[in-house]
Amino acid sequence: MICKPRSKLIPLNNYQKGDMLMLNSILERRIMKDGFYGIELTLHENEYFMVYDNINQENAREIINNYLVRSQDDGRPEDVQIKHNKNQRLVTIQANLHYTGNDKTDYTPRLHDYIHHE
Repeated sequence: MICKPRSKLIPLNNYQKGDMLMLNSILERRIMKDGFYGIELTLHENEYFMVYDNINQENAREIINNYLVRSQDDGRPEDVQIKHNKNQRLVTIQANLHYTGNDKTDYTPRLHDYIHHE
């Protein structure tokens, strides 16, 4: 049986409860190596499997893109990798972030940010 992910890139105002819990439960670690900024996102497998049916690259790219949008980070992820450590029950997503040559990303303000835009 082939499992497909439940959703595509989720607009910020359309997150469901499980999606928000998962993004709130992520441990972030950033490094600079070989001239690239790297990001590593770690979350418990229960949080991951509340939203997704299986471990795959497409889900990893979706998670990192949603995480960067939610963090209002202009980095563009490349070389995305996902690992599932069944012994520690952790899912880890790693990627290189590229900032040079990027345009500023325009993020739609969210009501709970208490930002007033004219």
